[in-house]
Amino acid sequence: MTNDAIRDLIERVERAEGPLFALDCAIGQALRPDRESWPAYSASIDAAMTLVPKGWTRSMFDADNGDALARLEFEGETPSADREVHARGETWALALVAASLRAHLSTGA
Repeated sequence: MTNDAIRDLIERVERAEGPLFALDCAIGQALRPDRESWPAYSASIDAAMTLVPKGWTRSMFDADNGDALARLEFEGETPSADREVHARGETWALALVAASLRAHLSTGA
């Protein structure tokens, strides 16, 4: 998947008003293309956590407006990577998926 396609997917995830099967499939195709089926990344915080790249720590917050916010911080030694990425979502799962996609985009993982 191209970087532009991943950026488009991040926008779709952040705009989503809730879990969507089609979104789960797109996320799976982007990050786990070798699998035949994928868990409900957009619905499950546990499934979303499996997308966080190795070496990244996660923090979750509730915004004043009710949005879920996710922050991933890189703890490794990759000078080309953004050290921190942020995302918002309607739910914690969606916010974490969007942040994970940004982290993968940042590191090329």
